[in-house]
Amino acid sequence: MIVKAMFLLIIVVFILVCDRSSLRQAERRTLLVYSLLFLPAAYLGLLFVTELPWPNLDELLRYLFGGLANQFVTFLKGG
Repeated sequence: MIVKAMFLLIIVVFILVCDRSSLRQAERRTLLVYSLLFLPAAYLGLLFVTELPWPNLDELLRYLFGGLANQFVTFLKGG
């Protein structure tokens, strides 16, 4: 678990160092969007490090939007 946490920390630091110059000049709204896009990566990183049996992102999205997506596909097929 410690090795996985170190690996994840190295990746996050590398990403933030690479984006540092653009994040300094970014507006507040851009930083908010950047942070919101980072949340799924943080969730998956937590699952990677802790090996918790929580649902993966595809399972969460299928649960949230699966019924609506199936209705939409049925509508497009004309059924």
